[in-house]
Amino acid sequence: MTDPVSPSTLLAVYSDRVRRSWRMLASYRQRSRRTSPRIGADRVAVVVLGGAVLIFVTALLFDARLFAALDHQPDASEAFFKWITQFGKFGWLLIPPGLLVIIVAMADWRQVGQRNAAAWAEIAAFASVIFMVVAVSGLLTDVLKPLVGRLRPPFVGDTVFEFAPLVFSGYANFSFPSGHATTMSAVAVVLAFGPTGWRTVGVVAALVVAWSRVMVGAHFPSDVVAGLFIGASVSYLIVRAMAYGGYGFRRALDGRITWRFGVVNRLRRHRGWLSALLPALWIALRPAPASGIPT
Repeated sequence: MTDPVSPSTLLAVYSDRVRRSWRMLASYRQRSRRTSPRIGADRVAVVVLGGAVLIFVTALLFDARLFAALDHQPDASEAFFKWITQFGKFGWLLIPPGLLVIIVAMADWRQVGQRNAAAWAEIAAFASVIFMVVAVSGLLTDVLKPLVGRLRPPFVGDTVFEFAPLVFSGYANFSFPSGHATTMSAVAVVLAFGPTGWRTVGVVAALVVAWSRVMVGAHFPSDVVAGLFIGASVSYLIVRAMAYGGYGFRRALDGRITWRFGVVNRLRRHRGWLSALLPALWIALRPAPASGIPT
């Protein structure tokens, strides 16, 4: 019978695995062959001003009208949007990619072939981008809500413009910007750099979930417009930086950004590629047979 392994030994072993996995990810880095052009301050100012104007106009023209129209919404419509809105929750878009990155980092990739290891490095890099865009945009939304302090539709009185700024005890009552819309927009931008089919799915999903937040009475239209704008902006900046660094995305000489799945795409040309890729992860996660503990 194998002697029990001490926690300190396990910690040392898995710390070494994480370091090896990080080096593996870094080794498949494909840095851009041209300097990433800076985003000028004038361009940033134009985008921010345009977003602010769009949010302001939406608030003036649509917030009160749509808020009043919700009283006449059919029950079937309300039930449908209550189901749809669940897909924009922060957790299920953040936790799976985060767990995948951790699992890949805990594996010993010396136990599998280089091609499978490279494929999982690409997948982990892409998952890390998803994790970052959701986490960063979500945290920004969490900071803005109590700072702005706009009350949600159920808590307003005679006007749709009621604010309690800098009140940090009533987070659940604040609506600006919409967290669901921010999260979905951030993911949609990541998908927008992939094939047309994924791009369409991302845009449609973001818009439908954002609209559902209005239909269930949780947000005003300007809240979801603000969320879409913030999520898209943060996600674009992160994807752009990662593409220049060569992680998860690649930047072509003409500046075009695309997903970086070269090894995965080559594997997909072979029949049964997925049935080989998944066992490779399992093998890499197994304890080393010679020692009885992970190495």
